[in-house]
Order: sequence, then structure tokens, then C-alpha cells
Amino acid sequence: MLGVKAARPVFLAFFSIASLVSIVPLVGCGSSSPSPMKDQQGSGGSGPTGAGGAASGGDTLCGNVTLSSTKTVAAGQTLTICAGTTIAAADGVSLTVDGTLQIQGTAASPVKLVGATNAAGAWTGLVLNAGAQVTATYLEIHDADTAIAARPGSTYSFDHLVIDTSSALLVLSSDGTIAHGTLRGLGDSQSDSPVLINNASPQITNTSVTQGLYNGVDMIVIGGTASAPLFDHVEVADSHCAFHFNESTGATISNSFIHHNAYGMMTFESQSGHFNHNNWEDNSIHIGTCQSGISDEVAGDYFDSAPFGDGTCDSLTATGTATAPYATSVVGPQP
Repeated sequence: MLGVKAARPVFLAFFSIASLVSIVPLVGCGSSSPSPMKDQQGSGGSGPTGAGGAASGGDTLCGNVTLSSTKTVAAGQTLTICAGTTIAAADGVSLTVDGTLQIQGTAASPVKLVGATNAAGAWTGLVLNAGAQVTATYLEIHDADTAIAARPGSTYSFDHLVIDTSSALLVLSSDGTIAHGTLRGLGDSQSDSPVLINNASPQITNTSVTQGLYNGVDMIVIGGTASAPLFDHVEVADSHCAFHFNESTGATISNSFIHHNAYGMMTFESQSGHFNHNNWEDNSIHIGTCQSGISDEVAGDYFDSAPFGDGTCDSLTATGTATAPYATSVVGPQP
């Protein structure tokens, strides 16, 4: 068994949008030093070079599109991206939404947002500002700095989402839904936590989040007492902490497969959480680094070793523990 690094608290600092929000960070419990996330503001809407500029009226993008400057969907306007479209964005360029974005990919013809060069951080990513409404089906995002940054006051619904070769996968400060996702980190090259949630309650279902840096970087970090995210039928693997709860109230992890992490979950300030009917396997420690007085329900789970492995979780009790792992037909991502 690989050694487990000593845990350290993780802090999230989120500045106001009025000051050109940078979502700054965070030191993951497995990180060696602070590593600020890059500014999620994008480069702003410069003049219409290529397909950039501001979308107006009922704008539509189809086919192969190059963004040489940031494209902004203005408040009150709608941009539709039709099935099979590939948008290649230059360095520092974002697709920024203040209005409505409709992405109409299909299984046979997904929409792809990619960098002009094939490398993590080759473009900024999809930025949702306050008031943004995004609906997307069969969307792939590659080569981004942060693939999706959802700021307070935005809403989103992503169904069949693929993200890879991006420095960060999700930065969520607003509520929405993500279903049937395949989210892959950078493996040994992952330097920051791929998924950050702050004072938000997204619902993430039937989604895998894998290929992080085992025993090095936390995969999903939750902060803010208003956070009550739901993770149902998810898979999280290959990280230091699969789930790191700095703060939350009423979070749920259910019907999920948490495996091959140094810690399955760290619960610094999790209150009234519900962690039920999950398979916890091949984690050095399944649940640990609990602050005194936390109050979470751990019920009906399967553990392949002791549920609480580092002696810090005296206030928690695992009840109704399963004696055998649940079948993959009922735990983990489903079609």
C-alpha cells in the first residue's frame, strides 16, 4: 500500500464577480503548495474577429468554427450550436454566456469545443456569468484551462458530457444538473483539483470522474455552508481525496463507486450529509479526517476494509453495512 500523506485543511476563497472574479484557492489535502486557479473571466468580448464578438438575436453556429477572440452571448440573446459543430478556440479565448446557450449535439454528432492546439489550457473554456442559461446535450470539451466555470446566478443542464485534456474540469458556484458525464483528469500531470464546488448544490448523476493524480490531488472539493450537492450513481477514482468536504450542509453521495483513492472522503465540516448505498473499495482510508462534532449519516454502504481508518471519525457510525459489494447494475454510472 502506498503511503498516505498527512492531511491539511483546504480553504477556498471566492472573490466577487465585480472584481473580475478569480476563483482562487485552494490547497488540496494532498497538494504540496497553494496553486491558484486561473481567472475564469475569459478575455472579454473583443471585436468580431473570426466568429468572436457578441451574439445577437438568434445567432447560430454550425460546422467548423474558429474563435480567434472571445465570443459572448449577451444578456437577452440566444446562441444555438447545432449538432456536429466543432469550435476551435485560440489561446486566452472563451465562450462566455450572459444570455442563453443551446447546444444541440446528438450521440452520432456531438458538439466539440476544443483548443486551436491540442494541449491543456490551450483556451479558457465555457464561462457562465450571472443570468446565463445553458442547455447542452452530447457536448465534448477538450484542451481548456477550466472546461466549465459556472458563476453565481447562472443555471445549466448538461446531458452526455465529456471533458478531458483540460487543466480543470468544473468550477461550480451555482446550481444545475450534469448527467451521463465522462470527466477525465490529467493523470500524473494533474496539479489542481479538477472539480470545485462552492456555495452551490449541483446534481451530478451517472457520471465518472477519474484519472486524477493518485495520492497527490483531491478530485472533488466542496466548500461553503450553503453547499448541498447531490452525487448519485457516480464513480470517483485515482486521487488523494475522492471527496473533500471543507463545508457543506445536507450533501448526498448515493449509489456510487468510490475506489482507488488515498482517501475516499475527508469530512472537515460536513453536516447532515447522507452517504448511502455506495461501494467503497481499494481506498487506503475510506472515510477520515473528520472534525469533531460533524453529523453525517453513513448507512447501507459496502466497505472492503474498516469504514473509518484514521481514528478521527468518532462522531460517525456506519449502519446497515453491506457484507458484499453491490452489483455494477445498481451502483456507479448507469446508461
